[in-house]
Amino acid sequence: MKRFFLAIVGLAIVGTGIFGWYRLSLRPVDASSDRNEVVKIPEGSSLKAIAKMLEEEDLIRSSRVFVRYAKSVG
Repeated sequence: MKRFFLAIVGLAIVGTGIFGWYRLSLRPVDASSDRNEVVKIPEGSSLKAIAKMLEEEDLIRSSRVFVRYAKSVG
């Protein structure tokens, strides 16, 4: 029973960490910035390629989280 409890606590800690990382990754890179950027996206680019471009331009924190979020809301 003690092992089960420790496993549940461990999973809760790991889950909380993953959730925190996910939430942080969705936040703006610089919320106080007022810069405007134009990113040219080639026609036919995949979501993954677009996310990578945005990450390379420092417009998003994580291309992986961006792709997962875009798929979940789209």
